[in-house]
Amino acid sequence: MRNLIFPLAVVLMVSTANGQPNEKMMNREGLNLTDDQIEKLDQLRLKHQIEMVKKQAEVKEARLELKAMMRKTSVDEKAVLDKQNKISALKAQIAEAKLRHQLAVRKVFNEEQLKKWLKMRHKGRAFGRGGHGFKHDDRGPGSSRGSGSGCGMGYGAGRGPNCN
Repeated sequence: MRNLIFPLAVVLMVSTANGQPNEKMMNREGLNLTDDQIEKLDQLRLKHQIEMVKKQAEVKEARLELKAMMRKTSVDEKAVLDKQNKISALKAQIAEAKLRHQLAVRKVFNEEQLKKWLKMRHKGRAFGRGGHGFKHDDRGPGSSRGSGSGCGMGYGAGRGPNCN
């Protein structure tokens, strides 16, 4: 039961994640969605968010397992490579699911709404929290400056001064 509660709580907290347009903002921006379109978008968003929470949890679990495997003095190379291949496959599944979701969202709009949505999306306003994936700055599309400590996830060189 605990395994189900946490992912559902995350889904409820993340109302506009993973490329789902925010219905209130879209209507404010002049898309004039019908009630049916709003319902379809809500259904798509919930289904996609649940799928993403599950897949991201699988990736996190596999990463933790890989990390534990690499901490051992004796490493089973095949098992480590298999685990990394599993992580890569899960990430590919996530990327494909995001793309399929965006394609499904596009099908909800009529031609005029789609044109307006694409214009808003390009400006970074079609998604909640200031945009998703189409942010432009002096370093190119999709780039951002992080606020992390520079610790990274790996071992050895490149670990920042504040890492334990």
